[in-house]
Amino acid sequence: VDIIISNCVINLARDELSVYRDAYRVLKSGGRMYVSDIVLLAELTTEQRANEKLIAGCVGGALLKDEYLAIVEKAGFEYEILMEDRDISKSQYEGMPVMSLKLAAYKKESRGQKRAPVHRINLLRRSWISGRNFPGTWPLERRRSLLWPGHGHSCGMP
Repeated sequence: VDIIISNCVINLARDELSVYRDAYRVLKSGGRMYVSDIVLLAELTTEQRANEKLIAGCVGGALLKDEYLAIVEKAGFEYEILMEDRDISKSQYEGMPVMSLKLAAYKKESRGQKRAPVHRINLLRRSWISGRNFPGTWPLERRRSLLWPGHGHSCGMP
C-alpha cells in the first residue's frame, strides 16, 4: 500500500497501537498515512468516557494528544502535524477539551529508497486540507464525499 487515509476512526478502536502497527506493516517503504482524529487536551471524566453519544462522536475513546502521538511513534512512524483545529471544540463539541489533529505519518524508507519529493507531499496536503488542487471542476461536496464518504460529521475535515 502506498497511502492510507483515515478520518476520525482510529480513536474508536480499543487498541490504537495495533491499528498503527498494522498500517505500518502494510505500507510500502516510504509509504504515507494521512490521519484526522479527535484528541483530548484534558482528561475526560468517567461519566464522559462512558457516554454513548461521546463515544459515537469520536470523543469518548479519544486519547490525550501526547499519548496519541507517542503511539504513532511507537508503531514506527515518523510524523508531521499538518493542522491542529481547536475551534472544533466550540463548533461541534460544546466546548469540551478536544481538538481535531491532522497528521501525515511516514514509514521509514529501506536503504536506497527515497521519500516522495516534498512538493508532491505539500500538494497532497493542500488538496487534503483545503480541497484546492483536487479535481477543481468537482464541487467541494463531491471532493469531500470521495475522500470521507458516509461520515456523519466532519471531525474537523474541511
